[in-house]
This record gives sequence, C-alpha cells and structure tokens, in this order.
Amino acid sequence: MKRFRRLLFLARTSLMDGWKRAAFYKKRAILGAQGQHCYFANRDFGTEPFLVAVGDNVYIAAQVKFITHDISVKMLMNYDPSLDIENIRPIRIGSNVFLGLGTLVCPGAAIGSDVIVGAGSVVVGKLEGGYVYAGSPAKKIRRFEEHVERLRRQPNIWNEKSPGESKEAFLKRFFQMREER
Repeated sequence: MKRFRRLLFLARTSLMDGWKRAAFYKKRAILGAQGQHCYFANRDFGTEPFLVAVGDNVYIAAQVKFITHDISVKMLMNYDPSLDIENIRPIRIGSNVFLGLGTLVCPGAAIGSDVIVGAGSVVVGKLEGGYVYAGSPAKKIRRFEEHVERLRRQPNIWNEKSPGESKEAFLKRFFQMREER
C-alpha cells in the first residue's frame, strides 16, 4: 500500500509544472519547512522530505537529489555489531537560492541565503550565503553580487525584439542573422 501511494504521488506531481508542484508540496506540508515563491522542477526530496527545509524564493532544477541519511552505517553495524549509530541529518536551504541541474545535496548540508549552486555540484557541509558555488565538492566561484553584475553587463537578445513581434518570429530572425555573419 505504501509503495502504491508513493507511485501515485510521483505520478500526480510529474504532471505539474514547478510552480504548481511547489504549491502542492506546501499545501500538504511535505517538506519540513517551505517559504514563499518557490519553484521545484525536481519532484524527489529523498526518503525523508520532512528533514528538508527551504526558505523563500528557492528554485530547484530537475534531477537534484537530497540525501538525508547515510545507509553505509548499516554495513558498519553488520561489520561490528557493537556499533549503534545512525547518520540521519536535516538539510537547510536559505532564501534566494538556485540549485542547478543534477546537484547532489548530502546529509547535514546547510546552504545560506543568496546562493547559486552550479549544475552537477555536490553540496557537503555548510555553504556560506552570498556566493556562487560549483564543483564536487561545491567551492566558491565568485560573490553573488558580482555574478548579478556580470549578468547585467551581458547582452540581452530580447532587447533586439521589435514591438509586437512574436517570440517565434524573433528567434527565427535572430538566428538567421547569426548564420549570415
């Protein structure tokens, strides 16, 4: 029965966009805590989603994995029956956070506010707020504000769109101009 309910849950949430999925999770209190204005492209928060807490304005890309426990302790307890250990730890995510595609968030991770984590990163331990991180394990790349300034200086292709021009027509014209250059 438990397995059937899990499959039904995954089927239902797979048909939702990220905004609706986040609202669904919040309404049903699936996560330990969830702020406002969240987007979850990801539908899997691990086997203990109640141990994951996210702040406001958190965007989670697809295929992000949340691991709240370390099952290797079971092998260690079998190896040495005198051990009585558990390694289950919560994950905390601040506000204004983006987790890129395929990020792996390990047990006990704490991500501060104003943080971007690049695709494929492995988050272990604490990530200080106000930075962009990437890698395995995730390392500081630059300050968050520096990243925002870089993005502001980049050319925006949408600035070349004519008033009233459809998105499809603009993209066709834009890429034809690029090929001619």
